[in-house]
Amino acid sequence: MSSHYVAGHYSKMMVPPAWTNGPIVLDPASFEAARLSFDKDQKDALLSGYGTVTPPHDQGIWPSRSSSLCGALTPQQSPPRVEQIGDVVHQRPYTAIPYRPFSQSPSIYFRVNGRDGINLGRALKNDFTGLEGRDEPAFSITKAKLSFRLEWVSPLGNAYPSYSHQITIRDSTKDAKSISVAKLAHAIAKELRRFIELSAAYQFSDADWRVGPGFIELGQIELIRLDHVSEGSVQAELRVARY
Repeated sequence: MSSHYVAGHYSKMMVPPAWTNGPIVLDPASFEAARLSFDKDQKDALLSGYGTVTPPHDQGIWPSRSSSLCGALTPQQSPPRVEQIGDVVHQRPYTAIPYRPFSQSPSIYFRVNGRDGINLGRALKNDFTGLEGRDEPAFSITKAKLSFRLEWVSPLGNAYPSYSHQITIRDSTKDAKSISVAKLAHAIAKELRRFIELSAAYQFSDADWRVGPGFIELGQIELIRLDHVSEGSVQAELRVARY
């Protein structure tokens, strides 16, 4: 079963069959009533930001309880977690079309003083105080550049246009070494700044998830991890701090 995408909105939403006896198709009007009828695990997943009901991916990949990237990636063991404040950004999982098998690199986690996530406003200013492994090489793959993908949607399916832009992951030295974890965080901060600038004028009806002045700005966004989603692409898991 597929969704119909019109003018930045999905007309249907699905609940992963792993949480139910089969897919449930929800229209926006009945979403709230259905949410209230879910059992505790389903309701917790909806409210936590991890595995929230999101529009189905065109390739039939269902959301995962453990990732805002909806389970497109092989599950990996994350570091021990401490209590976080904020909401994970919902995203459509990026998959290259046609899909080609690739050797997936481990996810890169960003932790500051034992807490998951680095504030991208600070990373843009090269403030990496407390960032664990800041000077360690970020990548083991040999490519010089990767496409940074962002597929920002709200929990109710409002979607910004897909964002893609190349980032350089190796330095200009003779040995072309991988950039450090800190430099990677800075590069992603610049991509989010660019995404916000490009998207600020876009008509996005869900004010809680709209980006731009007066809405979500760079200083509220935290980078949790970066996942290798295709041979030449990466996609970040992000969180919006709600103070």
